[in-house]
Amino acid sequence: MLAWHAPCHIHQRPQDRKEERKMCGGLLTDRVSLAAFGLGVVCWSAAYALRPAIWKTIEVVSRLAQISQLGSGTLANGLATFFFLLLKTTLLEFLRLFSVLLGNSLIFAGLLRIPTLDRDLFHDPQDLQHRSHKWTLHWYDPRFTIAVWVAIGWASTEFLVTSWQWFDRLALYEVDFEEEITNDVEAYVPPQDGKLRESALQQHRLQMSDSDTGADYSDSAATVRGESKPTSSANQEVSTGVASGVDTLSPGAKLLEARRRVLTAAEESGFSIPRSDAPDDEAEELGALREKLDVEMDALNKARSRVELEATFGQPLTSIPIVLCTLWRIDGYLWNLGSTLLMSASVTIAQGPFSGQHFPPIFPPLHLTITTLTFLIALHTLFTSLWTTGLPTFGFAFVTYASMLAGVGLIVSASARWGLLV
Repeated sequence: MLAWHAPCHIHQRPQDRKEERKMCGGLLTDRVSLAAFGLGVVCWSAAYALRPAIWKTIEVVSRLAQISQLGSGTLANGLATFFFLLLKTTLLEFLRLFSVLLGNSLIFAGLLRIPTLDRDLFHDPQDLQHRSHKWTLHWYDPRFTIAVWVAIGWASTEFLVTSWQWFDRLALYEVDFEEEITNDVEAYVPPQDGKLRESALQQHRLQMSDSDTGADYSDSAATVRGESKPTSSANQEVSTGVASGVDTLSPGAKLLEARRRVLTAAEESGFSIPRSDAPDDEAEELGALREKLDVEMDALNKARSRVELEATFGQPLTSIPIVLCTLWRIDGYLWNLGSTLLMSASVTIAQGPFSGQHFPPIFPPLHLTITTLTFLIALHTLFTSLWTTGLPTFGFAFVTYASMLAGVGLIVSASARWGLLV
């Protein structure tokens, strides 16, 4: 089911064409197809796992070459980013080449098991004459099918990993710390009590601004028991108390004093704040303080990550249309399929045809594939740089459509190279 039992091109004698197709059918089995798929998965995962090592190498080289002394921090960072992308794409394309070579070796291993190819090796003059003819690529060569399965494994792994990263980044857009407090107050204070709500929000802001006081913010959510309005004296008392000299108190005493002031002001204003059920123990209060600091630190880290992400995309992640996100992932499939088929075509031409007197080399000389390899590295580096640094300038839609056009171009070129179009 997973194997494509199409006729391949072994170049046996014309009278053996029927036998040739029968032999080719045994080269592509389900196990070979799954193995080629696994090669794509493993090689892409290896390229992804080596990214931190590449960046560490760039940092070491930057320090040794003293790139940071060029006089411009922006220029130094730009050079470091460019070399990182160049090394990353070079490693990626070499691993793609390696996966294609290993996939073709699966075909060669099956080819060695065909006894017909061993009987007339280098003895049939018709084979020698056939070898002298110009050889062209055909899509029914089994190495084409291997390339397709490698590309599917490669693209599927990239799709799963990047989709998971996308949803993980969406978690950065949860309601932040200040919005959570505001929502808590608005949930307890009726909309008609505008002054009462503003007073409660001010109590929360004052409590958050005092770095030495405060327990978990959920313990001080306000509830309304009456419709009396807060007085200015209560607000003044809270403000004065927060600014007063409590530095001589212990951390636990500071927490208790801050809670007492907030509760007193709330009761005088006509509403109450539910008290924590936890015992008024200093260790418990310090634990609550540490928990609050952890929550605040997590919120700050999310905010910083969100700022960096929006600086990369040029807009908030939630404002990107889902259609563009879908096209972005389709673009990844087009690039992987087109690049792998182009690389496989170059490798197949370098290896030569299957024939009774010629067994293709598993690893052909690199100079026979260097043109395609260099082209893919340059193209991949260009568009990776565009995705990394050009989104704020050109916009997500423009970069997505441009990248898709390049992916379609790779597919068309690879199809023409394999004889699917011409």
